[in-house]
Amino acid sequence: MNILFYLWEVFIFVLLTGWLVLLPGLYLTGFLRIPLTRIEKLSVSLAAGICGLTLLLYIFGSLNARFLVYVIVSLVSLFWLARQSKPWRRRIQNFAWLPLNKNNIFSVFLIISGALASGSILFRSGWQNVGGSLSFTEYRDAFWHLGLMEELVRQIPPLHPGFAPLPLTNYHYFAHLFGASYLFLGVFNNLDFYFRLFPFLLTLLFGLSLYIAGRALTKSVFGANLAVIFGYFTGSFAYVLPLFIRYPGFDWHESSFWLSQPFSMAINPSFALSSFLFLATVFLLTKMSVSPKKELAILITLIGGTLIIYKVYAGALFLGGLLVCSLWDLLKSHKPILIMTFIFSS
Repeated sequence: MNILFYLWEVFIFVLLTGWLVLLPGLYLTGFLRIPLTRIEKLSVSLAAGICGLTLLLYIFGSLNARFLVYVIVSLVSLFWLARQSKPWRRRIQNFAWLPLNKNNIFSVFLIISGALASGSILFRSGWQNVGGSLSFTEYRDAFWHLGLMEELVRQIPPLHPGFAPLPLTNYHYFAHLFGASYLFLGVFNNLDFYFRLFPFLLTLLFGLSLYIAGRALTKSVFGANLAVIFGYFTGSFAYVLPLFIRYPGFDWHESSFWLSQPFSMAINPSFALSSFLFLATVFLLTKMSVSPKKELAILITLIGGTLIIYKVYAGALFLGGLLVCSLWDLLKSHKPILIMTFIFSS
């Protein structure tokens, strides 16, 4: 691997994430005037930016006009920067753009550590050895996900990567479409992108959502830190099964209890991204339980309403939970805002 080229890819990847995702998300959260802390604004803006970008790609890509998405998103980013030009200079000078303060330094350290640890699992995959051979730490699922991203670069809706020319149906591929938004620009080596860039973004997003959801639910930084620790560094303990179950043919695997382990999150972009988006909706619903505003309902509808196309069971869990919450709220307070959020999300 060419280290200098990889560092160049890292720089471009960060720049594109800010331009295509973060700035449009900041514009939307600013337009809706939702009061958030820095780290909450960063997380919610990234969630809104991802869902907005992916939804636009799906709509315009189906019309063979995908280039218009990049024009629209760039105009939104430019508009946000133009509106923020003067205070933005002061923010850069005072480091006010960083989601960091003396009260959350340890939390930010935890999130970055967890993201690096989880995201690095695939780093050696696709690595070219002396002699030209390639090494992989995981390849079965990885080739499916990467193949689908490359197919989505070619056309929307995609053909089945394993059974072309059959169309791909009944599958949640918005996480792959989000990945394809980078590959479509043709500036990344596909193996570098999938194994050495994209996983770090996915695991970082997961940590951010763990923190804001944990803090909203527990009302404490300590609870938020515990959520990050448990989310990154613990699992279902399926890996201890061989100590107790020993018989010929027993096949242990990391999802023996149908609970994916956090350390394998980077292998499955649908699981990783849907976990981030699901926890973002949990955070927004918690905010809405305190202050039921239509602005929050709009964000929940955007993120939760598209969640099922990132991962089916995440979307089903969100819609089922929202239905229960909305019926309870309707009986308790007689306010229709949650049930309307459920209807529009559905």
